[in-house]
Amino acid sequence: MDKRGRKTLKNIENAFNALLLEKTFDDITVTDICHEADISRKTFYTYYDDKFELIDQLASSSLNELDQLSHGDPNMTNQERIYTWLTYIQAHQRLFYILFTNESSYSFRLKFTQYLLESLSKHGAFPINDTNLQFYAHGALGVVEGFVNGAIKSDISTIASNLQTLIPIKA
Repeated sequence: MDKRGRKTLKNIENAFNALLLEKTFDDITVTDICHEADISRKTFYTYYDDKFELIDQLASSSLNELDQLSHGDPNMTNQERIYTWLTYIQAHQRLFYILFTNESSYSFRLKFTQYLLESLSKHGAFPINDTNLQFYAHGALGVVEGFVNGAIKSDISTIASNLQTLIPIKA
């Protein structure tokens, strides 16, 4: 993709994220996104089939960024990795809230769970088997979802410390 195409995609993402601060996902239309991004509907449909594909792409990008942040620096402690991870989620809390609560939340949960399973199978400091992987992945998923939807009110440092204690991760 050329520079102009990348710029257009970033513009669409930024417009969508701005709209998420004003409206619910269900209330956002492709027309709203195009108006905010100052593009035509034809341009939008060049890159996405609909707003569901857009949010799905944002979810995939977010999971990739999370992985890079949490495993990019080999000198980080596990608690620092988890803290960085939670800070990213907090910075994108509105997006994650929508990903956990809209029509496509089942698809996102599957992607997020798969991401956690792959990460834990590489970095877990526990006997790697299906039972343990599922247990730790779904526990982490529950904590993240509780953090995003406000059910867990602890600060990021406390949550990171608790997760580090609960989930054995290789140093």
